[in-house]
Amino acid sequence: MAQISLLSKLTSIKMKVLCNECVTDLTENKIDMQKVIKIGSDAKLDTEDMKACLSALQFIFSSAAKYNTDSETLSNELQQLGLPKEHSSSLCKVYSQNLDRIQEALKEQSLRLSRLNGIHYRIDNDFKGRSHKVKAPALQVTIESVRDHKNEVSKFYLTHEKLSSLIFEIRQIIQLMDELSVH
Repeated sequence: MAQISLLSKLTSIKMKVLCNECVTDLTENKIDMQKVIKIGSDAKLDTEDMKACLSALQFIFSSAAKYNTDSETLSNELQQLGLPKEHSSSLCKVYSQNLDRIQEALKEQSLRLSRLNGIHYRIDNDFKGRSHKVKAPALQVTIESVRDHKNEVSKFYLTHEKLSSLIFEIRQIIQLMDELSVH
């Protein structure tokens, strides 16, 4: 809220340029601080004020994108907080033009322990486990993932019995989740 008054000191054109810089920072992790400081110097805002403005804009963009807020609602909310109509229009125009990019960047930045790259499977007729060998078909599953910026490959076998048990347990989980979501 405190930064709304700082943002109001900018012209709507400077606001649009600052919003574009903020989107670049959110989506590409790079920002031209000299450009940001120059925008602020025209409105007699110092470096700390401009950093506060950037933080406020990042919060606005990321929160609005997180909840998939439409630009009209966002504009109304910002005006209710005291941001001039021209400024909120400039901000919302940049927001609506870059919503997909912002959401994709936020997904990439979200906390993840690992990311799934692919799942492959094949049926082996001769199952060779670590402890035994069986002349029966088994499903070999290969999972490729990235964890801590390292590629990982996990392989395991599912016999008919284990696969049937897994399918049964998954059906029970789905049923339980459906029951919980109804109430």
